[in-house]
Amino acid sequence: MPVVVLVVGSINIDDIVRVSHVVRRGETIASQSHVVLAGGKGANQAVAVARALDLDDREDLGEEDVQVVMAGKVGPDGQWVLDKLQGLGVHNTLSVVDPQQLTGRAWIQVDDSGDNAIVLRPGANHAFTQGDLERIFGSTANAGDIILVLQNEMNGLDRVVEMGLAHGHKVVLNAAPFSPSIASLPLERLNTLFVNEIEGRALAQLLLQQRQDKGTTTTITTEDQAMATLAAALPNVQIVMTLGEHGVLGYDPSAKTAVRVAAAPVTTEVSLLLPCVKKVKPCIIRSSRRQGRATRSRASLWPPDWSDRIRSSSPYESQQRQPHCASNGVAQWTRSPRAGT
Repeated sequence: MPVVVLVVGSINIDDIVRVSHVVRRGETIASQSHVVLAGGKGANQAVAVARALDLDDREDLGEEDVQVVMAGKVGPDGQWVLDKLQGLGVHNTLSVVDPQQLTGRAWIQVDDSGDNAIVLRPGANHAFTQGDLERIFGSTANAGDIILVLQNEMNGLDRVVEMGLAHGHKVVLNAAPFSPSIASLPLERLNTLFVNEIEGRALAQLLLQQRQDKGTTTTITTEDQAMATLAAALPNVQIVMTLGEHGVLGYDPSAKTAVRVAAAPVTTEVSLLLPCVKKVKPCIIRSSRRQGRATRSRASLWPPDWSDRIRSSSPYESQQRQPHCASNGVAQWTRSPRAGT
């Protein structure tokens, strides 16, 4: 039976406008360009995994050894996103079009310096019902090994985690966007937890407060403190903390040690802990660094004619792509540097 990477989560449509500066209170400005693209943390992760499985270094895997399945919800306006997912090798038979909902949508301003401001409409991503979840997990009853990949852009995340664990799936959680409710999940039963440095510090602080006596206060200020706290609270969970241009910090529960991996050129493979499943080779996380600064992940595909500081990291386009370690914890894709830049 194949290994199934089941991504349950968000599917968005992203409206991206290029502006000279993020609009101020009471201000109206004209955009320099506008593009509509597929996005959403869930969909991005599903496509990234499918792309990673197409890398040349999986020659020892059979074509049917790993399947990537997306289980999400869109409105009628999002059918084209499901079609795009299917075309990129992601099975979308568990995704549904809800005629009563609009697809999740993000309005993203990106200024000349590469900074952004985002307004998000959850839409169908916050319309999962108990019936939807029972349908999704009922379909996996005899599916073989399941890796359940989750993010915090959908409603009912606590139910999804519990149902995945009850079905014996390996649960991988990307704790983004972060909210205090993450700390109330059964994190100690996860297989893998992904956080960035900000999310890691926030989650570690909450877990530490749960363990400390009332009146005792300790403030976590560094990623090393955060990782030590997370490892102490979750000793059997693989933890990956992405640090942007400073690389990755990972905790290996089998060795009870943390490993720091520096950001590396795109031509360098860095094996970071995490043998994903018994049939799959150890995960390879690659990072890209250009002119001493690592490329940060974005939610969508930036147009190729935009500023060089807004380099695309969406997995939706394969043209001249190389993988890098993204801030959401999964392999993303960045355009190869252009000649002369």
